[in-house]
Amino acid sequence: MLVHELIKKYYYLNKPLSFSVIFRQLKRRGDANSFLEFMQHYILDPPEKLHENTLKKYETCLKHLTKFRSSIYFNEIDQALIQDFFKYLQVTLKLGGPIIKKYFDVLKKVIKAVLRENYIDSTQMEFLFADIKISTKRITKRLYLEPYEIKRWKVLVFSDSSIYKHQVTN
Repeated sequence: MLVHELIKKYYYLNKPLSFSVIFRQLKRRGDANSFLEFMQHYILDPPEKLHENTLKKYETCLKHLTKFRSSIYFNEIDQALIQDFFKYLQVTLKLGGPIIKKYFDVLKKVIKAVLRENYIDSTQMEFLFADIKISTKRITKRLYLEPYEIKRWKVLVFSDSSIYKHQVTN
């Protein structure tokens, strides 16, 4: 993005423009309207220090977004995109609630950064995640013994020779 385009953009948005914003914009390469490129740059140069595992989570989220759609522009960020991405993670990739929640936390954070840097309007963000309900309960299949199996174990008697054979075979 050229400097005069940036000045016009901030003028029309009635937002203050600082040198740090100008320098950050000049460092960006590629398509200035691409959300995926913004996220890539966000991962390479995060605004705060992120742990290695957190960066891996951001990179994985970006990888899934890229597989979901090869290009996402700022004006395409809406409820339908978020719902489609949720469905992609849940149905196509068969990911569980806790993992999807981690990716959506990353997505929310990056979208808030996009909002702070005035790539999207605050009205575009208003109800973005409203219809997404992520269950983080772990559904585990419990294994248990039936009452008849417990009774059979109680009456089971081992002979000395069967214990010896069991130890030798194992």
